[in-house]
Amino acid sequence: MSQFEINTGVFTAQPEDNHCHVTRYFEFLWLLLRHFVLASMLSLALSSVVSQDWKKGLGAYGVGDYATALLEWWPLAEQGDANAQMNLGVMFGTGKGVLQNNIMAHIWFNSAADN
Repeated sequence: MSQFEINTGVFTAQPEDNHCHVTRYFEFLWLLLRHFVLASMLSLALSSVVSQDWKKGLGAYGVGDYATALLEWWPLAEQGDANAQMNLGVMFGTGKGVLQNNIMAHIWFNSAADN
């Protein structure tokens, strides 16, 4: 490497091709930024939907509508929502809305603990 080369660990640019590499580097950073913003927006949108479904299940559970709670929490639990998994564990452990099944309760509690 001569004294004019720039090595950032991401790219190496020499004076004669500096513009090309720098341009590609900033285009890459711009692409990453756009993807990050898009992912953040999708995450916020999905988290509000998940939160609404979880709250709907919680309200149903609170008034004894265990079937609705189960229908709201089951898809969330399968998607990895720890709160929904925990609540399904409680439902299976106590037999509210489902047949009591300690094995299923154990499975859901372990899934919640892993998340």
